[in-house]
Amino acid sequence: MAIYLHENLSLVDYCQDPCKTSSLPYWKIKSGIAINDLLILHDQEYRLGDFSSFSDQQYFRLYHDLKRLPIATIDKQFFSRVVNIKEDIDAIVNTINTSYEDIKVTALQVRKWTETVVYTPQLWLLIIDKNSSSTVGLGIADFDFETKEGILEWIQIVPSFRHRGLGRYLVASLLLEIKKFAEFATVSGQINNLYKPERLYRYLGFTGTDIWHVMKKID
Repeated sequence: MAIYLHENLSLVDYCQDPCKTSSLPYWKIKSGIAINDLLILHDQEYRLGDFSSFSDQQYFRLYHDLKRLPIATIDKQFFSRVVNIKEDIDAIVNTINTSYEDIKVTALQVRKWTETVVYTPQLWLLIIDKNSSSTVGLGIADFDFETKEGILEWIQIVPSFRHRGLGRYLVASLLLEIKKFAEFATVSGQINNLYKPERLYRYLGFTGTDIWHVMKKID
């Protein structure tokens, strides 16, 4: 069974309240993404039913109006630059795979991200450690020209360099760049993530209370 998300969602309705009307960015809905064997509900719908026979992963979805942006600062030990997709593909894959225990990507997958309609090269950033010349952070955002939405997709700092303000720097830098051509920005993530990314996004000006439940029937 394949469930197609929010099939009848209009552009106007989405832009009025993107985080409540859709669990995913509009461009993904428009592309006809199918979610196999999953039930996805906003928290308001979830509270109206009994879903005790389902597993439940909860995701926040937050909104930024881009009106008051944080200042992007970074320690002198590091510098950031825009990704060169041909030269940096291995660094991107390694940074993502090192940052997660349960998520692994391939070079082929990363290249496919650059083939989407929302791929925006200047919204792909690396953080480099000057001492070792190694990549220690990655930030990837998309821009949807139709909704005028900036979408934070990947914000990763390798474990040994966390708690040094690099995540804040990446998000702040991306928001400053997004503001040049977007009207708002969104981000989502797992609520029960060990590293509590929601706190970072709220600290940098994202707001909202929308929660989405991604559920699967327990056999």
